[in-house]
Amino acid sequence: MSVCPNCGASNNIGNFCESCGAPLPLEQSARPAQLQPAPAPQPAPGPQPIPVQPVYEQLQPAPGPQAAQYQPAPAPQPVPVQPVYQQSEQLVYHQPTEPVYQPQPAYAQPGQGYQGQPAYQQPGQGYQGQPAYPQPSQGYQGQPIYQQPGQGYQPQPYAPTLAPKKATNGACIAGFILGLVGIFTFGIPSFIGFIVSTIGVIVASVKKQKGKVLGIIGMVLSLLMVVGVILFFANADKISEALSDASGEGQSFEEWLFDDSYDGKIEIISETEWIDKNSGAGMLFEANDNFKYYKNHNDLTNNYYTGTYEIYFGYEAMDILETKYSQYGVTSDSICDEIDNERGLSGVSEFMILVLHNDGCWVDGENTIDLKWDKVYMGYYDDNRNNMDLTCLDDNKNYAFVSWDDFN
Repeated sequence: MSVCPNCGASNNIGNFCESCGAPLPLEQSARPAQLQPAPAPQPAPGPQPIPVQPVYEQLQPAPGPQAAQYQPAPAPQPVPVQPVYQQSEQLVYHQPTEPVYQPQPAYAQPGQGYQGQPAYQQPGQGYQGQPAYPQPSQGYQGQPIYQQPGQGYQPQPYAPTLAPKKATNGACIAGFILGLVGIFTFGIPSFIGFIVSTIGVIVASVKKQKGKVLGIIGMVLSLLMVVGVILFFANADKISEALSDASGEGQSFEEWLFDDSYDGKIEIISETEWIDKNSGAGMLFEANDNFKYYKNHNDLTNNYYTGTYEIYFGYEAMDILETKYSQYGVTSDSICDEIDNERGLSGVSEFMILVLHNDGCWVDGENTIDLKWDKVYMGYYDDNRNNMDLTCLDDNKNYAFVSWDDFN
């Protein structure tokens, strides 16, 4: 008989154990069977018991500001429980760290378990001897919770980076203001406003600045006013005729445009005592449009002319010279050419004629000339210096009248 080295069972003849099927030693199988006392039967080896380890059950957090911590289920032996830390409501997202895995032991046959190491439990029971890996809803300890799709990723708040504000072009704003003011000032600053607005629009386009719309509006307003003023003065005669027809009084364009300023100038001239710096003659204007012209301003009792006077300015003065006093051969075109060459635009408002209607010449208290005649003076009145630069059309003599106060 052969004794199985594996299970210790006795076998008659054969190469394999009749109990466990393990191969028998060849020497013993070849030997003749010897009578030996049969050993006492031994129980067949059965499965080894697996050490029972505590399994930690997952507790659902009770409603409240904080979830309850997980408590271990009752176990045969007390084992220190490692707490599972919950992720706070606001996550601080850190870079996930790779867990360090220890070498795994050799796995036993199915159903037996590995001696000395805890058996791997089914999913959801946890690994014996180590904390159970939490479900996705619990979060992995030391790593952030990866939420399910649709819940959204909640990163750590950060300070947003604000883009720099674009500057507003100052030239565009200035051009817009000048164009707007030009509407209420008869287009006086409109030409400058057009230039400033154009420069502002170009600079704003190059530097990507704000205010380009204001610059364009300023350009349009300024351009309209400049063109309007040019057309207005280019058609001054037609406008004057239209005003004359509308008023029915024959009022000229210059009278309509400069009526208040001309009246003020005539009043100043009438209230001033004048002396000719060239001859020393004096001229006084009195009430009811009367005048006295003294040959010597130092003697106001003898040698003087008397009569009435008229004063005209601007285009009205030109029309009177050309129509009423045509014998002098002075035309409006000739006067305008002279003004353009010597005086400029302001020369029209400064141009004047003084007409003296003489009715006597008094010497030693007697009128030596019992006649009436007109004497016409043409020239310019400077209201800034308060003087009259006149030329007598009868003898072509020049007279520089200044006030008595300035002469003395």
